[in-house]
Amino acid sequence: LAVTTQPGGGTSQTAWSTQPVVAVRDATGNLVTSSTASVTLALVSGGGAVLSCTSNPVVAVNGVATFSGCAVDKAGTYTLSATSTGLGSATSNSVSITPGAASLTTSTITASPTSISATGVATSTLTVQLKDASGNALTTSGGTVTVVKTAGPTVSLSAVTDNNDGTYTATVSGSSAGTATFSAQLGGTAGLADEFDHPAGAVAGNGFVADDFGHEAAGEFGFDGF
Repeated sequence: LAVTTQPGGGTSQTAWSTQPVVAVRDATGNLVTSSTASVTLALVSGGGAVLSCTSNPVVAVNGVATFSGCAVDKAGTYTLSATSTGLGSATSNSVSITPGAASLTTSTITASPTSISATGVATSTLTVQLKDASGNALTTSGGTVTVVKTAGPTVSLSAVTDNNDGTYTATVSGSSAGTATFSAQLGGTAGLADEFDHPAGAVAGNGFVADDFGHEAAGEFGFDGF
């Protein structure tokens, strides 16, 4: 076997623009035009990634197995192996898969620390991590993200900084004890922030459990009073 057309790569869960083609060859490298061998593609050391194709295996026609619709769900660099019973194997060149578009169902928001004193000086950093539909963290800017307070005491909330690596940050502080609720939005579409509740003077626990975007509920952030 020989990979005669190398896979083109692309974004996760998106069919590559250039699909692999595998030829059945004899010992001297000649195409075996009479072959109808069944050829299977697989990821080499996929690390949990999944390769999907319209059909896999593919039956060779005139000694050539042409694949279509092949894509990988996880970002990374991979090689493909082509195998067929009774024939040798072939390995493709490396193919790079990058994260796809940001998804509201997998992106997350976290806070550090999860509780602050209501001094008006102490701050917590809210971090939004954009991810694609497969959960791959974006490594470049994924659009406009905003964070807004939807309930609770008066707080000071900074503008959101796009870190150009798939993350966005904002800082929050307040001088009134209580629980403030925030919602993160991507391109104007409301999402879900993480949440925890603390009454005035309470000690922060392991709150802000990550949750998905795209729910009606928003997140809550606690301020410790004196």
